[in-house]
Amino acid sequence: MTLRNPTWSPPDEFEEYRLVRLLGFGAMGQVYLAHDSLLARPVAVKFVDTADHPEARGRVLQEARAIARLQHPNVVTIYRVAEVDGHPYLVSEYVHGRPLHQLDRPVPWRQALEIALDLTRGLAAAHRRGVLHRDVKPANAILTEDGRAKLLDFGLARVIDQSPAEALTMPPVERSSPRERDRKSLSVIDESGLLQSYTMPPGDSVVPAPVPRHRGARIDSVPEGSGAGVAFVRRSSDTSGEITSLRTDSRPHAVGTPLYMAPEIWRGDPATCRSDLYSLGILIYELVAGTTPHLGVTMAELASAVQDRAIPRLGDVAPGVEPVLAAIIDRLVERDPGARFASADDLLVALEACATPSSGQGIPDGNPYRGLAAFESSHGPLFFGRRREIRELVDRVRTQAFVVVGGDSGTGKSSLCRAGVLPWLAAHDGWSCVDVIPERHPVRSLAAALAAWIDADEAELAVALRESPDAVGRALRRAMVARARSSANPDGPPAGTPPGPPRRLLLFVDQLEELLTLSDPDEARAVAAALATLAVRSPSIRVLATGRSDFLSRLAMLPGLGDEIARGLYFLRPLTGEHIREVIVRPAAARGVVYESEALIDTLIEQTERAPGGLPLLQFTLAELWDARDVSARMIRAEALAALGGVAGALTRHADRILTGLGANERGAARRILLRLVTAEGTRTRRSQAELLPEGAPGSNWRADAAVAAANTPRTSTAVVFI
Repeated sequence: MTLRNPTWSPPDEFEEYRLVRLLGFGAMGQVYLAHDSLLARPVAVKFVDTADHPEARGRVLQEARAIARLQHPNVVTIYRVAEVDGHPYLVSEYVHGRPLHQLDRPVPWRQALEIALDLTRGLAAAHRRGVLHRDVKPANAILTEDGRAKLLDFGLARVIDQSPAEALTMPPVERSSPRERDRKSLSVIDESGLLQSYTMPPGDSVVPAPVPRHRGARIDSVPEGSGAGVAFVRRSSDTSGEITSLRTDSRPHAVGTPLYMAPEIWRGDPATCRSDLYSLGILIYELVAGTTPHLGVTMAELASAVQDRAIPRLGDVAPGVEPVLAAIIDRLVERDPGARFASADDLLVALEACATPSSGQGIPDGNPYRGLAAFESSHGPLFFGRRREIRELVDRVRTQAFVVVGGDSGTGKSSLCRAGVLPWLAAHDGWSCVDVIPERHPVRSLAAALAAWIDADEAELAVALRESPDAVGRALRRAMVARARSSANPDGPPAGTPPGPPRRLLLFVDQLEELLTLSDPDEARAVAAALATLAVRSPSIRVLATGRSDFLSRLAMLPGLGDEIARGLYFLRPLTGEHIREVIVRPAAARGVVYESEALIDTLIEQTERAPGGLPLLQFTLAELWDARDVSARMIRAEALAALGGVAGALTRHADRILTGLGANERGAARRILLRLVTAEGTRTRRSQAELLPEGAPGSNWRADAAVAAANTPRTSTAVVFI
């Protein structure tokens, strides 16, 4: 095996990079592990040998720079594209983890689903930017140490100017005899034994170095075989080698790895997003079934097998796989491209639906967006973007007695718990959920929630909470033990056994900061102590709470809560990127409505990420956009967003419209009302209409009543709109 240009080798050091060892080489170049001395990090450096082809060199640089603009958490990042001695090179992230071909197979279907979701997100982001991968396979994906799957090596990618859904124009694959095809496909493979494969830029097939070649000092923190530079092992007779041929012109040509190439690519048809999805489908099929559908077929027979033979249904090969996931994979590997998903975004919707816990409820009527109102359990089918957080919190509640979801105001803490976590635990783990909001009288609120469980009088329980908070926890556990015994008694419950609720209690305390902002200090301390006693490890009692991050340190000063918050804090970060996309697209898609363009969706994402408190503003904007949709075309248009003033302006314009409908006196009354709904610390409070409109107060008439009604429309926040 020789390099195309054996007279040149890269310098040991250039710019801020020092080469450490050779990871692999092929007809078109070499891949090295290097050390970035400026940022003190390991990187992968790929040198592309195009010295004899200036046009090819320019094309490689142009395409690589376009791919480098693809920044996504599920795609390995390219840091730099440049030249040294007339040779293009790419500097990319060096990822610690395991390439997918090194995973033990078959992989449990739930893990395969998580991997499929990550890779689909990365592929969808690439397709939306006009980039096809063209060589999706297990060796070109890695599972990082934190469990995230990433796409590697867009070296065979083609950047296109058309819509990602459109096809590339490319000449048909050269026809040849089976023997010639076999010889041509295997000509780059070393016959000496087991070797690794690392895909290079277009026109290349790679044989990494059989023996590591060290250059300069070793980087001890980067062990060999632990990162993205390592790819899969194959024998010389394997059909998993890349099929490529060098061209010096700019026309696309057939490239890929035989076992993962779509039937239309074998026929010489244009490469499309759907051919990438076929390759991804084969990858997932292999993970779940333990082998690729055509493993063992010779190169001479592979082309006809892929084009003419139906792939066995995954449910027949791996009966234990979730049927919905099996159907998705079966659709991905259909021979007819038109039978597959039309786009990676469509596939992502299907995979998310498979992965998102179902509450068993249908889609609620009305506007699918909640505006500024919190999601409730009935809105679970329309709650998107937090699947990972739901799973993580479910696991936390299963193993920890006290969990606090902390985060900034507007990150969706309450909605996450109400529409995601609580319905899942109730439906799948048998928890009965009790909802408590402290408000101004937290002792009364907690007593009302727990009285039925202890079979106690609500007023008596409130007295007990004030006098001995820990006694309530003991009484609750005794009552639940009695219920457990009664359910196991074939003769029925003993006399005096509390009837009623199930044996597993999940107490949800929403807006825990109200213990500080609204509650009487003595009541706040009593409730805090009671919650701490409930946090004593028990298989049948759990406490899940939400609290604003700017109040957590003060909440930790309340009796008993400090240690519990320190142990059980789950910090909820704001939504970004692809998850905001789910929030935007999927509720409308559930009603058969689409957005006019990707540019409109990208604009909404960008404006949401820039705006302080962006998620509530986005939800309000989406609710307004839904009302302004083109009903006949079932489409949400960009002109509607412009009319609203964007994400940042929609709420302001809504407030202006309401104020315009009020006279001067009514505006004054509305202002007085709304000031009474905000605490001195800038948090909201709750008051009855009688408190807001005392008899004889200015504006206590039907116009002021109308102002209150206007302020409390379902998609507005009173404290935001008028003050």
